[in-house]
Amino acid sequence: QAYGIPLPLDTGAYQTVLMLYQKTGNWQQAQKMLQGLPSLLQPTREMYELVLKACAVAGQWQACLALLDAMPAHGLYPSVAMYNATINACVNDGQWQRALQLLTNMQQQHEPDRKSYMTIIKACEADGLWSCALELWKV
Repeated sequence: QAYGIPLPLDTGAYQTVLMLYQKTGNWQQAQKMLQGLPSLLQPTREMYELVLKACAVAGQWQACLALLDAMPAHGLYPSVAMYNATINACVNDGQWQRALQLLTNMQQQHEPDRKSYMTIIKACEADGLWSCALELWKV
């Protein structure tokens, strides 16, 4: 059920409701829906991405990390956009070390993009960690 309305056992219906939750900033409901998917439905990367973006916008970097960690159990792997959203949420809360670790993790699966590096470089600069920023700039 979403908003008191029963949902059909259809991935598209669930993704639509998750998109509404993401757009309205209702990260808790999005997370709850993802965790409570009927056993006949497998979560998709798109579902995870919608929930993760809702959590990231709300500054819930711990929830973002938990979502990234949960994906492989379903045979899913985060996209660059998902890593970037999580990196941004970490940086916005002063968690530049976690953001840097995420960048390292991302490199095992994807080529980080400009946004990946620039977000962390700006965080390093803001904390006065010029050597870290310069090292990343060289990459």
